Parts: sequence; C-alpha cells; structure tokens
Amino acid sequence: MRNSTGAVLYVGKAKNLKKRLASYFNKNMDKRDNRLAHLVSHISHIDVTITASEKEALLLENAMIKSLLPKYNIIFKDDKFYPYLLFTEQDDFPRFIYHRGAKHLKGRYFGPYPSTLSVKIVLDLMQKIFQLRQCSDAFFKARSRPCLQYQLKRCSAPCVDLITKEQYNQNVQAAKQFLLGNQAATEIDSVKNIIAQMHQAAQNHEFELAANLRDKISHIRQIQEKQHIYVGSHSLDVIAVCIQDNQACVQVLSVRAGAILDSKSYFVSLSKKQLDNTEGEILQKFIAQHYLASEIKQGNITELIILTPIQDQDLIQALLQEKWERKTRIISEPRGIKKNWLIMAKTNAKEALIKKLSAATVYQTRLQALMEFLKLDNLAQFECVDVSHHGGEATVVSCVVFDQNGPLKSQYRLYTIEAGNGDDYGALKAALTRRFKKLKLNQSELAIRSYSDVLFIDGGKGQLSVGIEVLESLQIMGIKLVAIAKGPTRKPGLETLYIFDENSDKTSIKEAHLPPHSPALHLIQHIRDEAHRFAIQQQRKVLGKKRQQSTLEAIPGIGPKKRMAILTHFGGLQELMGASQEAIARVPGMGQCLAKILYDYLHQKS
Repeated sequence: MRNSTGAVLYVGKAKNLKKRLASYFNKNMDKRDNRLAHLVSHISHIDVTITASEKEALLLENAMIKSLLPKYNIIFKDDKFYPYLLFTEQDDFPRFIYHRGAKHLKGRYFGPYPSTLSVKIVLDLMQKIFQLRQCSDAFFKARSRPCLQYQLKRCSAPCVDLITKEQYNQNVQAAKQFLLGNQAATEIDSVKNIIAQMHQAAQNHEFELAANLRDKISHIRQIQEKQHIYVGSHSLDVIAVCIQDNQACVQVLSVRAGAILDSKSYFVSLSKKQLDNTEGEILQKFIAQHYLASEIKQGNITELIILTPIQDQDLIQALLQEKWERKTRIISEPRGIKKNWLIMAKTNAKEALIKKLSAATVYQTRLQALMEFLKLDNLAQFECVDVSHHGGEATVVSCVVFDQNGPLKSQYRLYTIEAGNGDDYGALKAALTRRFKKLKLNQSELAIRSYSDVLFIDGGKGQLSVGIEVLESLQIMGIKLVAIAKGPTRKPGLETLYIFDENSDKTSIKEAHLPPHSPALHLIQHIRDEAHRFAIQQQRKVLGKKRQQSTLEAIPGIGPKKRMAILTHFGGLQELMGASQEAIARVPGMGQCLAKILYDYLHQKS
C-alpha cells in the first residue's frame, strides 16, 4: 500500500487477497481504531506481487518490511552482526579472540554468540580455567618477562617459555572441547586431572603449584554452580511474549553449547487493532523478521526453538531448514524441563515489560511537567547542546535529541571545533550555525524531521545570547531557548534557568528556579547530563588519538612507515616507553643513531 508520493505505508500477504483488502474498506471503518483509519485515508494505490507459494510470500513480505520499514507494520529491529570466537589454530601458541564481521581472518570460528557480553563471559572462563593467551602477536613476540595476566593466574606465559608447547596444546584441546559443547565432560575430566595434579604437587612439596591447581578447581566448580540449568550440547532459543497496555515484549533466551548465555528483550508498540493480535501472531511476525532476515546469513543458527503455538509453524520450520541447510525443530507445546524454560522466558518477558512501562510512565510525568513549566501545548522534540574541551584542546560540541518517548540517538550529532582555544562562545556559535544552517538548506531532511520545539544550552546568559544571535541571523522562528546555569556549588537542584521566547521582549530574559524535587527539573538535568556524557565520550576518543599520534609525529626523522613499524613491533606506546635503546634499534628500519634519538626524546618528555 502506497501514498500519493509513492512511499510504502504497509506490506502484507494473504491467501485470499479480495477478503484481505475488503477488511480495510467497509462500512464499519469509523468504528475502527484511529491508526487503521489513518492508514486507509492515505492509501493512493496498491501494488500486488503474485508468488508461487506461501514460502515465497512469507520471505518476500519479510524482505520488504526489512528494507522499506513501512510505518504501519510491526517491526522488531535487530540489525547487528553476531559475534564469534576466533581460534588462531595456525599459530604455534594459538589464542582465542573476539571477532565480529566478515570472516576474512585465518582460523576456526566458534559461534555465533547472541551478544558481545556472552563472548566476554566465555573468554573470561577460558582465561581462568585454561590460561590461554589472548594478547596480540606483536605484544606476544616483544615480551621478555611475564605480563600482568600471568601474575593474575589468567595466562600460562608461553611467551617466555613458562609452559611447554605440549602442555599448552593440551589446554588448547580441552578448551576446544569446551566450546564444541562437551562442557559437562570437559568439566568432569578437567576436575579429575587437576585433582590428580594437585595431589602430586603436594606430595612433591610444590605447595604454590598445588594452591594454583586448587584455585582452578574452584573456578570450575563455580561455573557448575552458576549454570544450574544444564541443557546438554544443544543450541536452542526459548521465546515468549508478554502483552500489556499498548506494548508487547518478546523475550529470547539464547542457549549455545549447553549454556544459557544471553537473555534479550525486543519491544514493539501496538495500535488498538494490533492489540487484538494473539501471542502466536506476534511471535510469527517476530520469527520471520528475526531468523529469516537476509543480513543474518548463517546468523543465530539454532537446532531447536521453543515457544507458544504460532501460525504457519510447519511453513516457518521448513523455511528455516531450507535457509540454514540443517535440521531445525520448532516445539510449541513443550513438556518437562523444556516447559520450565518457557515459563522462565515468560517471567523475564513480563518483568522486562513492567520495567519498561514503569520507566515510560516516569518519563511521561516529567515531560508533562516540563510542558506545563514552559507553557507549551505540545512538545514533540527537544534538544540540548554542550561545549567541552580539555584545557582548550580537543574542543567538541555535542547535540542530543529527545522526543516524546525518550532519547533519539540516531539524531545525536557531534561538532569538532578546530582551533577552539577554550573559547566556549565561539565554539557554541560555530556549532549552532553549522547545525541550523544545514537543517535550513537541506530540504530533504526537513521533510523528515522538523526543528525542535525547545533548544537547551548548557550555560548561562552569555551562551543563551549566542543561541539567540544564531537563530536570528538564520531567520529561524518557533524555537524556545533555555540556558541551564549550574548553581554556586554546582550541586544538582540549584540550577538557574534563563528562558527566551521569541514572542517576548527581546531585551528581557526570564530567570526561573525549579525546586529540587520538580519532575520538570529532573528531565532538564537528564538531557543536560546526556549531552555532557556524549561530549566527554567523544572528546576522549579525539584526545586519545591526538596524543598517541603526536608523541611520535613530533620526532624528527621518523615518518609514517617507521611509526607503524615501531608500534607494531612493541604493541603500543606503553611498551615502547619501557624499551631500551638496544631493543628500539632492533625494529626493522631503525638503526642505532635513530634509536638513540627516539630513546632520548621519549625519556626527556616523560
């Protein structure tokens, strides 16, 4: 369904197209909900694509929803690439590292894992139990003594030959079995072997080694206790839905290699008509978008999916098997322990939805209080800007945007100000000019997004005057300006607000104070703190890159290639600072003369 401009409003499939379309155009349309009536009022024409089977229709519907993002479809957004563990089996001392994206690196990939956190958990366990290295090759080759990971008993220090290659390979094989799903067997065998080694070490009076082995046994026991629900070596997902008010939450418990690694919530707002949808109908839409998305490719492949009954279950199961080229089962009426997993997923979905609705209620209360304070009938969108610099260096201006539902992170912007020199007014003027000039000139963006109703500025009367000057020079009307000045002790709750309204006298700026318990003030503090956080986060990245580059760039005789060779050889500036002149001279392309210049320069500056 398209509007008069050709934009897609809705995508759907039907066995009987005549009956499906007739349900939208009937005499009782005025009794339907406003959302559906609004959709029908904007329909200009309908395109029809005939497919050869229900499978093709389902795949086509999902592909079009993902690519076109129609306004009136239920859309669960999850566009991430799933992370993997990469095993560098070609190395003499292999390592396991985090990997996301195209599989262009050599080695064996384990996964996919449901989230970055789950990969970090596995890597942490690998370090504690098997003590395999995770450092880069450059760092590994440059070591002359064990690093901190060895002191923390999280690495066996193969870089300085504190473990033989044969012993290291035994740990590698045990780790691979652990990742392949033989977790229970690995834990049992590992405990038996380690207990025997511990007793042998104690008999040989090697008490420090015996204590280390005892700690390793403790780590394995902790894993067994934490993973109290063991599910064998299966890879499966447990999915449940909870519907309340106009919100639905789909909860996915992800199990990989026998361990519950992640629990993720997906939320979607429902119209009045969509609230009539059953759990099965929402699940059917979710599975089509979550598992059949083209960008997932091998994606989050599972052997088993456990959920409540859904429509077209056999069809979806056949599509999953065809797409993944492996047997995948969908169980909609589980029994025994599988039923307990589904109950667990439902409980998590309910708790996540209650938490979200509670947070939304608090936000709406604060938003309503802010509208009353600013005397606005409607507050569709508002934003806040903040200037940040580090002693006059790395000046940035952040802009964060909020709407009626909370932060709009896709609309966040950061403006880097060259040669800011600590001039907050100049930096603010430059950033605001760039922002509003672009919005005014870019008509395509204006067609999608209008100006904010309120512009908050972190600062006092001076910053407010800059905002007034910029908007007047660009002849932009309809934006209320509010400056947020911190109190004398910079304590939250003592802020002074300077408000300018274009309808008021331009020579007078209203000064206002809100009580510390005011919901409107809490929302103002929230958006100001978010602007500050975003600015500091981005500023640290800019400042870090500048410092890392400037340290070597300022040294005469060392160009880009030599800088790259030095950093690659030592693995970073910290290792370079601790290197001797002789070690620096061993870098390819460096001689004794240049090594002395570099060494003297670094230690003179430090």
